[in-house]
Amino acid sequence: MDNNNNNNNNNNNNNNNNNNNNNNNNNNNNNNNNNNNNINNNNINNNNNVNNNTNNSKKNFKRKIENDETSIFNMKSIRVEVLNTEIELLIKEKEEDHKEINEAFQKHINVLNEKKNQIINKIESKKMKMCHTVSRVFEKYPLASENYKQKVESHAKKVHKQEVLKFHIGLHKKHGEIMKNRSRSIMETIRVNRERVEQLKREIRLEEIAKENSYGRME
Repeated sequence: MDNNNNNNNNNNNNNNNNNNNNNNNNNNNNNNNNNNNNINNNNINNNNNVNNNTNNSKKNFKRKIENDETSIFNMKSIRVEVLNTEIELLIKEKEEDHKEINEAFQKHINVLNEKKNQIINKIESKKMKMCHTVSRVFEKYPLASENYKQKVESHAKKVHKQEVLKFHIGLHKKHGEIMKNRSRSIMETIRVNRERVEQLKREIRLEEIAKENSYGRME
């Protein structure tokens, strides 16, 4: 009887031990599952961080490109505005030069007109004096021929015509020199402007090539 009780107790103890072992195994399995879940969560978080960092890098790089393009566009706009301002200033400067040339030319014309009037008055004075002298001669010598009087008047007309012709030749010569100098100044201005335009075209083309090369490297 005592032996049976002991056996039963031993069996119960063994069962309890087995149950405890099973519980321990279950706990270990649960711990392992929890550890695996934690590892998976960490891997997911790491992947998310990598993806976020990659996306942020792409966004930052794209933003930098957009900022660079905006900066280049703004620089080009500023350069165009500066060039337009310089061209306007150059036009105003040339207008002032032309204004000064026109004023100087008008002043010269006025001087020439005054000189012309002086010559005409001088010729008229000589003519009147000559006619007066001829009249006195004819008054003193009534027998003088009408032919001599006509020769004297013809000579006076020739002298007047030569003086006027000489004046006009000098006037046209001076005007030609002024217009030649003015034309030379205008042609030089046009040449300088063309060189500046060609230089600007070359600079813009180089910037476009550099921009295309930078896009090629990004791709």
